[in-house]
Amino acid sequence: LIYLTELDPEQTWSSRMMELLRDSIHKRKTESWELIDRKSILSKFNELLNESTEALNKKITTLKNGLTKHKDNIFNFLNNPDIPYDNNASERAIRPLKVKQKVSGSFRNKEAKGANTFCQIHSLTQTAKKNDQNPFLALLAVANN
Repeated sequence: LIYLTELDPEQTWSSRMMELLRDSIHKRKTESWELIDRKSILSKFNELLNESTEALNKKITTLKNGLTKHKDNIFNFLNNPDIPYDNNASERAIRPLKVKQKVSGSFRNKEAKGANTFCQIHSLTQTAKKNDQNPFLALLAVANN
């Protein structure tokens, strides 16, 4: 949305969509769960999706069409308190994999056994951490079975 706003500073669609998303996240962070006005947020979202963007840059229309296609999922974080409003946890979880790839270039084993093992161990330890369990004990439990 920032890119689209910079791409065509004359239009306001992308900046209004960005403001709606930011306000929604801010409300989720700061307001009591029961006090969030979900209907108003969804109403504004639908108004933006129903606006014509044909006269604007094609990339804006492409984004709008993608948001329309997935509109039932965009604000799930307002309907379920267990759904985070960002993907920071997911990005932190995959960071070690990207660091490994960046440092070594790749896994050297031709059969990909090293990569598969690394991913399985990483997945197991991250799942244990997310469930407030000791990752080492989770690895021991798997090794003992």
